Amino acid sequence: MRVNFYKSVLLIVVMASCSTSKQIRIPQPDETLVEQLPFEVPVSTVGFTLSLTWLELAKQVNAIMPEKIMDDKDFNKDGLKIHLTKTGPIEFSFKINQIQTTVPVSARVWYRYGALGIYDVKEFRMKGTVYLLSQTRLEECAMITKSKIDKIIWQENPTLEFYGKKIPVGFAIDPIIESNATSIASGIDKSIKSMLDFKPILIESLQGFQHPILLSEDYKMWLQITPMAFLTNPLKMNTEKIMMEVNLRAKMKTTMGNRPSKSEKFSDIQFKSDTPMRKDIEIVLPVETSYEELGVLFTQQLKGTLLYDAKKKVALEEIKLWHSDKKLVIAVNVSGAVKGWIYLKGVPKFDEEKSEIYLDELDYHLNTKNVLVKSLNWMLSGKVLKLIQTNSRYSIKKDLEDLRTLINTELNGYKPHETIEVKFKLSRIKFDNIFMSNLGLVSQFAAFAAMSAKIG
Repeated sequence: MRVNFYKSVLLIVVMASCSTSKQIRIPQPDETLVEQLPFEVPVSTVGFTLSLTWLELAKQVNAIMPEKIMDDKDFNKDGLKIHLTKTGPIEFSFKINQIQTTVPVSARVWYRYGALGIYDVKEFRMKGTVYLLSQTRLEECAMITKSKIDKIIWQENPTLEFYGKKIPVGFAIDPIIESNATSIASGIDKSIKSMLDFKPILIESLQGFQHPILLSEDYKMWLQITPMAFLTNPLKMNTEKIMMEVNLRAKMKTTMGNRPSKSEKFSDIQFKSDTPMRKDIEIVLPVETSYEELGVLFTQQLKGTLLYDAKKKVALEEIKLWHSDKKLVIAVNVSGAVKGWIYLKGVPKFDEEKSEIYLDELDYHLNTKNVLVKSLNWMLSGKVLKLIQTNSRYSIKKDLEDLRTLINTELNGYKPHETIEVKFKLSRIKFDNIFMSNLGLVSQFAAFAAMSAKIG
């Protein structure tokens, strides 16, 4: 967007410099450092909801939950020995702010009876369903459950003679299974924690941001993200899914030019639960373009451009930019009727009301002015500078819309991890400011968006 901004300025300046055919030698303005950087990369807050369906939870837990649930090696004091096996997929559902887990099982029960060392053993086989209820909480982005058996329902319930009475086998073994519930409940809790410990998943996902994201090949625009903290709220559940509200706090910036170097591994990310949350996204995004890269871009756009003044012509050869004494130097190298470098100075500013970037305080650099006073007095007319000022304004409305479209295209459907897919919609983007750093021009944007992430 900034190529068009300077193009009109440079063409007019060069046009004004082609009155005579002569070599001009003008000392270039010194390159100086910015006294103090006017900004640190600001912290952006990305609020989104991470969701997981009950079906996806069941799929993942079933993959790691063992089939054997209870496996007695010896008879207990009531003369019973029980083997309990999972016979089908575990199912999860929502029940009054708790997770209900349904486990289909088969039981193989041995009943030993007799006296004085003389025993007989009867074997029973039966099928049924174990129901568990789980309380949940979040702990550093890990879902922790505390499960207990709610009820056991047997489809087949044969009877056995127990101390002289015939009673259903289920009635006899249910207390034993419940007293050994840790083998079932703890297995469920362990599996859920393994599946829903988001912390290692998030850390692994965020390491992907070590590599800059290419937003535009044409502009060689790269997005760099430095995550700082993850904040979470208590889990929310409904009949379809589990949801976790998340805030990612991160520093983001965009650079133009060659691919930035890979970031160091992110090792200081904080994880906090039950903290105040933002539901929207507000991204403060500095876009930094080096003076060198700007010069290359302008040269590519304008090299060979021919400018005419009466019978004379001048060709634009090269453009360079740098900072000098709180102003931006625009150096233009020309050949033809005039050969050499001429220099302008100005201050990049932004007109928020008109959404325009412009050069304020625009004038020839003093050395350029002194040379031109001696050779081309007419160049100093107020009309020329007024014409330059008029044509140095550049509307960025279309560029902002193009940038919004570009970011939506690149980030919607982005997968930072093989199990996580991001849905991203940038609703609005506005230009905040433009200023100079030691390395280049920094344009600062504020973006407002909505995002969600789905596991599975």
